[in-house]
Amino acid sequence: MEKEPLLNEQNLSLDTKSQTWWKDFNNSKLNTLMQEALDKNLDLLAAQSRIKQASYSLIIAEALKYPDLGLSLGASYTVNHFENKTIESNDITGSLEASYEVDLWGRIASLNEATIHEYKQKEFDYQSIQVMLSSSLVTNWYDLAYTFESEKLLKKRIVLSQKEIELLKRRYQVQRAKIVDLLSQESTLKQLELDLTSLRFQKHAYKNALFSLMSKSPEDSSLFEGLSLPVNILTPSLIVPSDALLKRPDIRAAYETLKAQDAKSAAAVSAQYPRFSLSASIQQNDMSFNNLFDLWYTRLAVSMFTPLFDAGVLKAEAKTALEKRRELLLNLKQLFINASVEVSNALKDIQTQKRNYLLVKEQLIIDEKKEASYHMYYLYGTEDFKRYLDSKIALYLTQEREIKIRLNLIKAYVTLYRVTSSAWSDMKEKT
Repeated sequence: MEKEPLLNEQNLSLDTKSQTWWKDFNNSKLNTLMQEALDKNLDLLAAQSRIKQASYSLIIAEALKYPDLGLSLGASYTVNHFENKTIESNDITGSLEASYEVDLWGRIASLNEATIHEYKQKEFDYQSIQVMLSSSLVTNWYDLAYTFESEKLLKKRIVLSQKEIELLKRRYQVQRAKIVDLLSQESTLKQLELDLTSLRFQKHAYKNALFSLMSKSPEDSSLFEGLSLPVNILTPSLIVPSDALLKRPDIRAAYETLKAQDAKSAAAVSAQYPRFSLSASIQQNDMSFNNLFDLWYTRLAVSMFTPLFDAGVLKAEAKTALEKRRELLLNLKQLFINASVEVSNALKDIQTQKRNYLLVKEQLIIDEKKEASYHMYYLYGTEDFKRYLDSKIALYLTQEREIKIRLNLIKAYVTLYRVTSSAWSDMKEKT
């Protein structure tokens, strides 16, 4: 059967080195949480069980290469009554039998090869689950950290909104403010309170997501208190090697699945041809201590099985196996395309978020200066207190955008790790 060239197998060696990229965030709480998840996550434990099952299948497949050897022993006691006489006899028999299928067409070797590739596929599946688990945990961790920082800013905005309502009330009493301005500010306060309620629910949901990744029931944990986003974000090199996609465990798993189907297809084709078997047996009847090594009977037989008429079943099975291989090949090619798109999007997202982060930092400097100026003018009595409150609110809004973009930048790098499944080795650039 002619096979289509696909990958350079030298690039597909199994990498068992543990990926610990999250340690580059220098967060001891995150490291503790990650280690607990890697030790206790039920999906990972189930994947380990599948690897063990595949290892047992390897043993079974390897055994097909060797002859079957069996020992049988039998004993009987017979009583015959003849002409008023009773004749008793003890019969003991033993035999040693061996059978072996001559693998002329490579069917057994192909099935054994398929089992080897299926074992490797289970190992790569385990690595894929590790990648998804680690990236999901880091993403939820910093989503949770964002809610802590956002909640602090939201509470400050609520305090400012309350002060502004008090100011508008006093001005309304002396007819220096309109009722519509007061109602508008009261509506803004209610919206901020609604946002705070929603934010607290999000915090609760992110905590539960982290517990789920650790395969634990929700509980109170000091690990989650006082979280914050890193200020200086360590960033890896944005140069992705051309063979980076070949290191993705999901692509490796798909490739091993294809190789296993290659072998199964070869076995299905070989099953259409005759099978030859050799069998040998050694047996002795009427065994006793005296004749234990005498009067052994030996037999050697050669048998052939060939399908004469099976209504096209074997041929259909072979064609089905070949079509299954074609399906897996097409799926693998699509997986390559999807992976390339994911990497391209991740790199573009990082570039966009870095640009946004620099812009918002510049805006933050401007708003800080503006707020300080209004504060000074207010203290000198040359500016209205309302202007100072508005500049303070604008500063808080910019700070909120800054932590949001900072979160987006962190998540963009986590996505880059996930879609390349490679450790961050170059961590020199800072934003």
